Amino acid sequence: MERDTQYHEETITKSIANSLKKQKMQAFVKVETVDEIEEGYKRLIVSHGIGPLTHNTVLIPHQGSIPEIAEIAYRAGKNIIVLREELSETKQDFRIDIWWDSIHRKTSELMLVLAHMFQTNMGVKHTQITLKSIVNSETAREQRLEYFRDFFANSRFHVDFKVYVASIEEELKTINFFSSESDLAFIGLPIPGEGIQSMYATYIKHLKSIKNVALVVAAEPVDFQEIFK
Repeated sequence: MERDTQYHEETITKSIANSLKKQKMQAFVKVETVDEIEEGYKRLIVSHGIGPLTHNTVLIPHQGSIPEIAEIAYRAGKNIIVLREELSETKQDFRIDIWWDSIHRKTSELMLVLAHMFQTNMGVKHTQITLKSIVNSETAREQRLEYFRDFFANSRFHVDFKVYVASIEEELKTINFFSSESDLAFIGLPIPGEGIQSMYATYIKHLKSIKNVALVVAAEPVDFQEIFK
């Protein structure tokens, strides 16, 4: 049984490595055989790495005990991406929305970095990145637009930006409506903790019109401002 498990892990490892090589992506591959998927995530989050070289981000598919896994990753100082995706044909024109979270600015900055990485490394001919935000008044809208102009004035990142006026109660509904035509939407998820299970379910329930959703939490102590320069 142990020999069969080892052979199975080696076969999958080679398959993943070959797939990454074809896509010209460099990565270490580690396959764990476990009885429960959640247990596998815990092992990889806490222990995976080579010497001082360890991962800084955990990508969790839209399934299983996501809140529990996210909390473990956050406590370990790992950034979190919960991905809900729909299979679709390869596109040469790709639209990415990033929903700015002024409360959790680190998460917003991480989403900008992730979108930029997608734009430069995924082989898509043209990627349009739009930074979007929600405020509660027209005055706040003008202030947020001015903030974005200043933020990107000396940045090497090139994005469009749009700001919408809506109440807190209508926030998820607004995101769902104005990102329904996007190919991928990055949305900040509250820091894992008490009540995250119901909050996550609420997010998924109200974002059904968006094809691909990446819910993001920044936990790594990195100064993203240096990346933007």
